[in-house]
Amino acid sequence: MHRDFFKKILFFLPTIISLIVATFLWKIIKFEFSNPNEIIGYYSIFQHNHWNDNIRYIVFIIIPLTTYFFTILKKKKIKFIEIKEYFFLNDKIEKKKEQINKFYLFFFIILLFFLFLSGEFNKNSIDLFHEGQALVGGLNYEITNKFWSNSFLVTSLFVDVLSSKISWDIFNVQSISSYRLYINIVTKITFLTIVIFLFYFCKKLNLDKISKTSIFIVLSIFCFYLINNNTLSYRELPIFIFLIFLIKSLEVKEMPIFYTIILGILPLFSLLWSLDRGVFLIATYIPIISLYLFNNRYKQLLYIFLASIISFIIFFFIVGYDEFYNFVNNSIDILKSSDLLNGLIHPNPFTNDNDSSRATKSLLIIILNGIISISLILDKNSKLKKNHKFFILIFYFLSVIFYKIGLTRSDGGHIKQGSSLSLILLIYFVLFYLFSFLEKKYFFEKFKKVYSTLIFVTLLFLFSLQNISSNFYVNILNFKNRYTDYVNTNDYNYLDKGEIKLIKKLKVLTKNEPCFQIFTYETAIQYYLKKQSCTKFFHIMNMGSKKNQLLFIQQLKDKDPKYLLTGGTYQNIGNMKGRNNIELGPKERFSYIEKYIHKNFEIYEKIGKWKIVIKKK
Repeated sequence: MHRDFFKKILFFLPTIISLIVATFLWKIIKFEFSNPNEIIGYYSIFQHNHWNDNIRYIVFIIIPLTTYFFTILKKKKIKFIEIKEYFFLNDKIEKKKEQINKFYLFFFIILLFFLFLSGEFNKNSIDLFHEGQALVGGLNYEITNKFWSNSFLVTSLFVDVLSSKISWDIFNVQSISSYRLYINIVTKITFLTIVIFLFYFCKKLNLDKISKTSIFIVLSIFCFYLINNNTLSYRELPIFIFLIFLIKSLEVKEMPIFYTIILGILPLFSLLWSLDRGVFLIATYIPIISLYLFNNRYKQLLYIFLASIISFIIFFFIVGYDEFYNFVNNSIDILKSSDLLNGLIHPNPFTNDNDSSRATKSLLIIILNGIISISLILDKNSKLKKNHKFFILIFYFLSVIFYKIGLTRSDGGHIKQGSSLSLILLIYFVLFYLFSFLEKKYFFEKFKKVYSTLIFVTLLFLFSLQNISSNFYVNILNFKNRYTDYVNTNDYNYLDKGEIKLIKKLKVLTKNEPCFQIFTYETAIQYYLKKQSCTKFFHIMNMGSKKNQLLFIQQLKDKDPKYLLTGGTYQNIGNMKGRNNIELGPKERFSYIEKYIHKNFEIYEKIGKWKIVIKKK
């Protein structure tokens, strides 16, 4: 026994040593700082090259996994030239396995429906920054009927414009409440999509019905809480749609045309839904293309490629040349500048840096998932079917890319968000191995036949009880009246007295002005004035480069507004945890604009921390 334990330690020793080496390399990987576009953020303040954390992360993951890969090849005595044999897809139709009872899938669907009907509506104060981004984007579109040519979109067409516009059209009320209700619905649709994905994901396990059902229920409940605390959001919807159709497409060599169309249009759809998620999803097509080429699935690839090209062509003709051109330029601008604008230096693993503990755990989970994935691919005796192993490998690849969210914006919340897919995969692995072990035990066979249904029902009952509103029945019965009152709630109910005073003053001053421009992070103030922005930069946080600042100034000169709004209460919106003494408000981030305003405008009135400035005569 001691000898076996020693052998296992000896087997993992090279990987452990390589992890120590990778940790050491993290600290010494440094590139010379360069910022030709003069983008001000924490990277520029600390002269931190935006490639540093990206390369560190790749090295930190690759070195241990490469070491483990060659270690397991040696142990299994697999020659390098023989590896290709492990990457052939199984084209035989799989025999029907025991299925997860669909009752449990329908349970989550029905529960979701009742949670929506009985839930309390969001009546919190407005987030002038984040919600303002969507509200003003939708307002600009309603006034100008233009997308990218009249607005600099920060996150995506859906998040910045269509989310609010669609909500106002559906509920026939232009209000903050209708926007919030719509986001609530889309978020619940996202959870439903995740549950459907988990149903197929767990269904593929080569376990018995009870074991697969147990894993499905546990993962569904876990993902519910990820959605509930905003670790996962509606922005992940295209990713889980993609995973559903990918897992189905790997089942057979002749992919149904419907799957082809969906997988073909998802790249464009995901970019329009959420730009960064779209980039993650598109990058995940790299291992898919490689796998399909290796397995001579040329027809599938051709159809997906054609569907993708056709979707872009149709989109081009729908929006027109100018909008398409601005869409491409806007997207490239955001992707090029995002790290320098939003970047917070990623904590060194295994240190006392802020959020280092959470970051280290996330990185170790990613490495552990990689080790398990490699082991599964090279294990011919695994209980998992071959094609499902490849799906897991692609899912793992996506989870590695997804950590980019926490790699760039390296605070606790974003690190947690970026590691969410990795955590789902780890729980999947742990439960799979646990139930694989239990199924070999006689007591488990006897136990599950008698008690499994009772345990499932009890678990789901307690879960439901914990998440339903205290006014469950009353809220359902009064849903229609509650809904009508909510969507018609006066937008001013979401403001404090200081904000109301400011907006009322601005309404009087700008009554005869065709547009208005704010130079604060409180974007939603623009929405309350019901006027389009004088520049395309209605949400200034991600304006960034000197080029965009000069464009802002030029557009301001062209529209020649009499008043501007500066200052505000959101000066620390993008600040680095523990470094709040270093403010990065608009005047610090956008020095060219600040100089222009200082030269051409003077203070007209101060209201709280805001300054209304007027054009100098």
